[in-house]
Amino acid sequence: MAGQQPVSRRRALETIGVTTTAVGLPTAGAVTAEDESSPETERLPSETEVSTELTGFYTGTVDRIVDDEHVVILVETDKRVIDQHVVPAKDHPSLEARDGVYLFILFGEVIAIWEVSGE
Repeated sequence: MAGQQPVSRRRALETIGVTTTAVGLPTAGAVTAEDESSPETERLPSETEVSTELTGFYTGTVDRIVDDEHVVILVETDKRVIDQHVVPAKDHPSLEARDGVYLFILFGEVIAIWEVSGE
């Protein structure tokens, strides 16, 4: 895939390890660049950049539901928005504005969404 930033070996192994132990669980911690101390880790985008190649577990907030067709989710790290994803509302009928969610994103594509219970 030309033009994509390569994922470090450490990042890939951590993502695979977290995925195999956390898939299907309602709670999953976010894997962020701040959690890693290796110099080979990828950096998070600044507030002016939009990353389309995120990989890992993230927290998010449902920003809005557009025309009962699309759910707009803001992906967050350390209380700042780092990306935005739009998913079909029909696939996630229980989501409402301001709901907290956990997301598993692989190379910029949302693979799974779990609602945060009690928030």
